[in-house]
Amino acid sequence: RIIPAGRMVACVYDGPCALHSSFLCHCLFVLALACYSQSIYLIAASFGYRLYVLKRNSPSTWQVLLVCVVLALCNLPSLILFILLPDDPDAVRRAINFTRPEYNLDHYAIEGKLNIFEPRMMVAISAATLPNLPVLICICVLRRKVMTEIGEQSSKMSAITMKLHSALAKVLSLQTLLPISFSFSIFIYILCQSDTIYSPTIEHFISEVGLPVPLLSPVITLFFVQPYRAIRSGEDFMQSPAENIVRTVKRVNL
Repeated sequence: RIIPAGRMVACVYDGPCALHSSFLCHCLFVLALACYSQSIYLIAASFGYRLYVLKRNSPSTWQVLLVCVVLALCNLPSLILFILLPDDPDAVRRAINFTRPEYNLDHYAIEGKLNIFEPRMMVAISAATLPNLPVLICICVLRRKVMTEIGEQSSKMSAITMKLHSALAKVLSLQTLLPISFSFSIFIYILCQSDTIYSPTIEHFISEVGLPVPLLSPVITLFFVQPYRAIRSGEDFMQSPAENIVRTVKRVNL
């Protein structure tokens, strides 16, 4: 649960991690945020990869690995800053009790920042939130280019190849909808931080709406892409490429 209030923000934790320390809970929460950002970057990279292979030969494994490493490094600065920036938990608890006296948080672990307008905190918040809109726009632009390219090359593709590209584009299109949930979380956070609205339910929504995205993205892949679907259904996926293609096309037609 995230409690933005005036100039401060607090994160309230419960569960097994709270039995160890509030700092452990905070580190796990920051790691979850980093996973979210990584999943959004990977969705954009997937569209870029699909557009690339439609026009050129597939890149090498090392090139793909290099792109993944670069995308992971994009999260590193905000990850380090968020882990190192929290103030003393007791001071944060006293500030929350003063700002929100109606809240009873005595039995929860708390971490937070007393002044979010400190330069390092502003950098961390900006790094976690501002890229969301440009990346979402990039995903939409790349998706449109991919669909246009598939349409232009449809006359040159075999029916099987066309079905495969369309199936993968469908998966990416479903994943495109995922970043919208985080945009909603950012909107709620801004409203609470400005004291426009606040309540325990709304504060829960800030984290609970956006954080399932890293889980939903691979789940979509598992349900729509071979050989993952074959593994999930218990089928024999160790078969010839031709049989895999035929089976994939049959599933797409269904």
